[in-house]
This record gives sequence, C-alpha cells and structure tokens, in this order.
Amino acid sequence: MRKHHEAARSFAKKGSCRAAKGPRLRSDRTHHPKRQHGAGTAAHLGRRPPSRPSSRELARRRQLEDSLRKPHPGRGPRELAEKSEQGETVTKTNKNFRPDEVGAEIEIPANVNEAVTACWPELAPAWLKKAPGELARICERYEGRPVRTFNARYGFVVEVATAHERLVVRSTPDPRGMDQAQVAQALFDMGVGPRIHDVVQTPVSVWTVASRILPGDSLKGRPVPVERLAPIFRKILDRKTENDRLPTLVDWLRSRLNDERSNDLPSGRSWASPDERRQAAAILEDLGTEDSNMVCHGDASSSNILVGDGEELFLVDPRGVSGDVCYDVAVAAWKTPTDEQASVRAANLARLVGVDTERVRAWLVIAKAARV
Repeated sequence: MRKHHEAARSFAKKGSCRAAKGPRLRSDRTHHPKRQHGAGTAAHLGRRPPSRPSSRELARRRQLEDSLRKPHPGRGPRELAEKSEQGETVTKTNKNFRPDEVGAEIEIPANVNEAVTACWPELAPAWLKKAPGELARICERYEGRPVRTFNARYGFVVEVATAHERLVVRSTPDPRGMDQAQVAQALFDMGVGPRIHDVVQTPVSVWTVASRILPGDSLKGRPVPVERLAPIFRKILDRKTENDRLPTLVDWLRSRLNDERSNDLPSGRSWASPDERRQAAAILEDLGTEDSNMVCHGDASSSNILVGDGEELFLVDPRGVSGDVCYDVAVAAWKTPTDEQASVRAANLARLVGVDTERVRAWLVIAKAARV
C-alpha cells in the first residue's frame, strides 16, 4: 500500500494519463442524432457527426414529453409482431435477460423495487407508481411492445420490439439520471456506446431510449483478454466533456470512502477497514482533480460491457460523472473474469491503452477500498 501511495504522489505532479488534449464534445446532441458528413469530433474519429434535429423531430419529442405528463387512459401499448423472412415470429434470447411471458404486463422487478426504495425512499413511491404507465406511452409512441426486462439494480430497463428495430428503454428516479444520459450520448458519439434516440425527463423519472446492442451478451462470467478491452478505452482517452457541471469521479469516490451505506455494497461484500479507506482517500487526494472535465464511464465492470456485432465491445449504463479514464482501465481489468492478478492485468491493459501503469494501479487501490 505504501508503494502505491508514494507512486501516486509522483503521478499527481504529472497530472492526467496523457498531456495531449483531445477534441471537445458537443453537448447539444442529446436526442435522436442523425449523421452527416462534416468536420469536428466525429469526423476526427472517422465517423459522421450527427446534425441538429429537424423541426418535425423536435415536435415529436415535445409531443412525447407532453404525453408522458398526461394521465394514462389505461390503454396498453399497440401490439406488433416481428417476422422473419420465412414469416415466423422472431424472439432473440440472451442469457443477460430475464424473459417475461409474451403478452404479459411488464412490471418493475422486485429487486429493483427494493434497491430503489432503499436508495431513494422519498422518490421511490411516485416512481414505482408511474413508471409502468410512462413505459406504456413510450411503447405506443414508438409503435412497439415490451418484450422482456433486463437485469438491473437501480433502473427499470425493458427491451421494446418495434417494426424497425429492437430498443432498450431505461427509466430511473436517480437525481443524476440526466448526467448519466449525457455521458451515454458522449459514449455513442465516440463509437463505444449504443445510439441514443431520446432522453425524456418526467416529474418522477429520466427515460433513455437507445438501440439495442446485438447479440448483447455482457462479459459477466466470460473471460476476456485485455487485447479486446483496450480499443474501447483508447477511443475515450483524453476526450473532454463540455458540461463542466457534471459530478466528478473524485467527489463520488471521496464520498463513498467516507460514507458506509450498507445498501450500496456489491453482493457478498463488506466495507473496507477504516485504515484501508483512509489510505485510499490519501491516494485519491494525491491523484488530484486535473481530469475533472474528461469523459469517463465510471463503472466499467463486466456487466456494463456488452458484445455487439462482430464481437465489438460497447459500454452501457455509465455512472454519470467526469473523470480519469485510467480509473475505467483499472476497474475493467479488475472486474472482468480472469485468472491474472488484478494489478498485473491492470498494468497490461494500461500499456495497451497507452496510459501510465502506476497511475492505473493507484486507481485500482482506491476502487478496491471503495468497494465499487
């Protein structure tokens, strides 16, 4: 621990993972982006940057937001069937899903009910009451039907089948829901997250409507070499966010190290000892806050890394903070299945991403003490 502590002090003087500054993100591309040729951040990555929404699209969003605020008339979503070329109904399954009976009403899972009630007792009752009706109106707007719920902890996450594609609709009462949506949009702009079609804020919830990653299996329980992880973190390295009001990773970790909330611990874990947390807090202060305006996922664990087409990896469910990508590298190395020692794996991944190995190891010490 002393070795990591001393190493972290030297890296605090160096600043961030790299000194180079990346292009800035645009914060005005939040809802249903359309792509066009042009310059800027996306062009720098070899992708077409999204244009501003059309007046028709803006009107559609306003109509959707208004409909979510109106009392629900009790009518369920429109039923649609997705057919294959042979005319058969197609239902794709995934081991990361908890399937519900087709045609059955989709309900907020009991574990989500319990977690949300424990975390936000003042917000939970209204959200639990209104979220199912809001889901029905979103399904109706997209002419889709709910298919199944995803495993989640603090959100109501549902797969919705439409005539054109599969969507993932997510609702949360988390006060940081809009921050999470903004980071999710930034990840899409960089090519490491799913397309965000809509972000809708209601009096009780924040909804995101995204394209579903297919096949969409998470890396939970699946060994993955660091060579496959490195590309997603290289894409977000040294990328700034234009929203300087995002909560910072440092503040979140500092609070977690000083606040023992038993309802926010990973399953089967106990809080670190006071000495371990104090040492981690000292390392955290030494690392500094130079990366407070940088894009960071904040929770790059195996369950938040999905496998897409061609085995490409995508990041979902960001924490909604800005910070140091070296932290993401440390967490991904630690929380993806492997037989390697976490510090060795973290250093190997750091070298492939092109960041300071000792800085990544220092973040690993902090992450472990914070029980993230």
